[in-house]
Order: sequence, then C-alpha cells, then structure tokens
Amino acid sequence: MRCSAYFSGSVSRALGRLALTAGRRELAEELLREALVRNRALGARPYVALTCLDLASVQRDKGALAEAAALAEEARAIAGRLDLPGPAAAAKRLVDEIAARREGADPLTPRERQIAEFVARTRTNRQIAEDLVISERTVESHVRNILAKLGYANRTEMAARWAGH
Repeated sequence: MRCSAYFSGSVSRALGRLALTAGRRELAEELLREALVRNRALGARPYVALTCLDLASVQRDKGALAEAAALAEEARAIAGRLDLPGPAAAAKRLVDEIAARREGADPLTPRERQIAEFVARTRTNRQIAEDLVISERTVESHVRNILAKLGYANRTEMAARWAGH
C-alpha cells in the first residue's frame, strides 16, 4: 500500500485568506501574521513566500506601503530562489505597484476613481450601482477599498476631501 502526504503550510494562511474573502481584514491580517511565523518556524519556504504575498497585499490595501514593500520583496526573493515562476511574477507585480504608489502615483483604480466621484456627489451605494450597472455589494467593496487606500475614516470625509480634487 502506498501512502502520500500533502502539506499546505500553516492552516492560518488558509483561514486568513477566508477572512479576506469575508471582508474581515483585521482578522485576516492577524491570521496571516500568525501563518508567517509558523511557516518560517516549519521551514516551509514556499508557504513563507505565499504568505508574504498575501500579507503584502493586505498591507498595501491598508496603506502600510513600507511593510508591504518589504514583504513583497521577501516573497520575490524566496520565489526566485525556489524557482516558483507564478509567485515570483506575482511578487514582482506587487513590488512594482507598491513602488509606483510610494512615488506618488494615484493609488486608485479607474473604477475606484469613478465611484469616488459619485460619493463626492453624495450618491448612495444603490444609486451608484444602478448608474454603473453593478451590484450594490461591489460598490460597497470599492468604497471600502477607497477609504483604506486614502486613509479616510468614512464616506463623509471622502466626499468632503474628494470634492476638492
């Protein structure tokens, strides 16, 4: 009888990714940090790289660009040494994106910019969704991302500051 083993690194990484999917960013960050510690302790280098990528994305979205850049660089270095072309390419894209943001490039996507314009005109999520023919949940997600990227506390602050653009 043959036996095979499957290893996927710390389960905390999978739980962190699930928390991200559920929109629970703080919990996701906590779980991904735990996974990074555990994967490093296990010597699970491929999963260290993947966890660094996940956590770098969370930090980028949160606006913590210095930490995001360090994590993305670590992921790129490990993925390069282990010859993991997919994660290496993803890390390079993330490193480049973070570098562009740090140089003052617009952190918002074109769609986020469009939605910010609607928010500045005091449109509700439902009205924005109807105008753009997208779901209200998608609008909520974009608004949440805009708030995180620009460091605004709420829609009111976003509308007030965006009106000056």
